[in-house]
Amino acid sequence: MSRFNSKAILAGVSVVALTATLAACGEDSGSSSDGGAVRMAFVNGFSGGGPVDDFVAGLTCYADKNDLDDPVITVADGDVNKQLNDIDSLVARSGQIDGLFVMPVDPAALKPAYDRAKDADMAVIDPVSPDAEGKFATDASSHVAPDDAGVPALMVSYLSENHADVKRVALLSPPPGQPMSDQRASLFKEEAATAGIEVARELNMEKITTEEAQKKVEDLLTSDKSIDAIFAQNGAMARGAALAAKSQGVDLVIISIDSDAETLAAVKSGDIDAAFGADLFNLAYQASVQAEKVKAGEKVDFLSLPYETYTSANAAVAGAAERCAAVK
Repeated sequence: MSRFNSKAILAGVSVVALTATLAACGEDSGSSSDGGAVRMAFVNGFSGGGPVDDFVAGLTCYADKNDLDDPVITVADGDVNKQLNDIDSLVARSGQIDGLFVMPVDPAALKPAYDRAKDADMAVIDPVSPDAEGKFATDASSHVAPDDAGVPALMVSYLSENHADVKRVALLSPPPGQPMSDQRASLFKEEAATAGIEVARELNMEKITTEEAQKKVEDLLTSDKSIDAIFAQNGAMARGAALAAKSQGVDLVIISIDSDAETLAAVKSGDIDAAFGADLFNLAYQASVQAEKVKAGEKVDFLSLPYETYTSANAAVAGAAERCAAVK
């Protein structure tokens, strides 16, 4: 039986609970670290949520197809020092873990940790896109990322075509310093300005959670009733914005990054107008494939995955088991 049916890896699983696998990984899983399939760890810089479930499911699918143990998972909850310690703990297991898939809290601060992992013959893969000059903010072995440079134009086009009355948008973002979200925010502002849409405020969230976003958007709507749309850089913040709009009795157009089950359910119900998501399940699976190639000494190129637009008409994705059966 597939582990997608026998273990709690499906959407909605608590990532905090999954960190228990770290303590259970003291013994070798039986796979070889000198070629073939690789044993991966997910070094998550933030808290849980739907996208994390997709990452975990993709990594687990790769492990399942290669008869390996479930991936080890660590959660830094936005604390760069904890993430540095997490990476060092995993490097100490370099004989049992072959690759790290890292969602970085602070790319610059993680450079020494990345170097230590690579010096220990571990492949380091992260979902960081290049900037306009083709440079990466991290020195990972390779990168697999959504098309963050292309999605802002897609989102602004959606607003212009479907909500021509939207003129003032508030942007919900993680803390500054995140290459992916910083790039999306900058490009969204440029595209919005060209379309005659003002990005009136940008609210940065330390934890990027639903609860934090709800409170900050409630405070915003109390002081500025002219905001007519929200662009949230993850589904959890978008759901918080929807709760804030309801509590304040304000009709907002809410668009969001992410296409996890929770976010798509909110799109289906009408709480979120549209979501824009890359296939994070496949992204994590391909990160494992890239780590395998790095370990084998092969040349690996940057892989970019496209975003799709989800509205109430198509707000659904296949389950983890079905996606794992289809992935190559």
